[in-house]
Amino acid sequence: MEQILQKKHDKKIKLFEQAIRSEYTKKVYTVCLNKYLEFPGSNKKHATDPKKIEQHVIDFVIFLKQQGKTFVAIHNYVSAICKYYKVNDVFLNTNKINQYLPEFKKSKKDRGYTHAEIQRLLDVVDERNRTIILLMASTGMRIGAIPALRLRNIERVESEYIDYGIYKITVYEGFKEEYITFTTPECTIAIDNYLKFREDYGEKLTQDCFLIREQFDIRDPFAISKCNEVKAITISRNLINQAERSGIAKTRKIRLGTISGDLAEDISRTLENEGVLMYQWVGPRIVDVYKEEYK
Repeated sequence: MEQILQKKHDKKIKLFEQAIRSEYTKKVYTVCLNKYLEFPGSNKKHATDPKKIEQHVIDFVIFLKQQGKTFVAIHNYVSAICKYYKVNDVFLNTNKINQYLPEFKKSKKDRGYTHAEIQRLLDVVDERNRTIILLMASTGMRIGAIPALRLRNIERVESEYIDYGIYKITVYEGFKEEYITFTTPECTIAIDNYLKFREDYGEKLTQDCFLIREQFDIRDPFAISKCNEVKAITISRNLINQAERSGIAKTRKIRLGTISGDLAEDISRTLENEGVLMYQWVGPRIVDVYKEEYK
């Protein structure tokens, strides 16, 4: 009987995962759902009564509030839980559940970098990071759009007699979010210099090569020839490091709590893959979880 129930649960989890298109969202939602399923209470894996499930979710939300979780964090948990039940034909009263979420508060005030701060960044970075910074500053694209850009997505804007010194860039090629943007002449020069740098070390550039590739050892011909995609979290971490190096940002390490049991290994693996948080093993199947906050 237990094996039958486990197979049904595994099928529900598979349906839940297949219903999420974004790999990043899938990993985050899986962690959130597992946290809920491990929360003390009746057997949520096999529950089907919407009223009882709603009460379990509300109890979980209250527990998270007592732990000091923010609106955004708890909303992620609730979204994952409701998604899981919805794809398995259990429809919950989300309006009722959402009434128990804490008040939304901005944890910090965001602002754009000034021209002087961007220049300080450019003074300390290499060709690759210079290209990334100027891409974002001149086109307004998000960090998440950069890894997928390939050379076929950039087109020099010129006429028969005039080179305008800018690139036309197709962002999110092939997706419904696809749009066109343009670089500044300064960004164009940075792109050209970065691509020339790669060619000078032996990379054969084709239209399918990534515009921004993973870093490589200039002494390793095999690494140079293999144009690997760079992760958005890697770009983000790198830019934070450069912002610290230039003196325009500082970071602090914030301890979020401790996770133990089988879930510790799953969460640590997800965090390691995505880099969304930091973790440190403090014992068998026990991890302390941290995040970095910078300003």
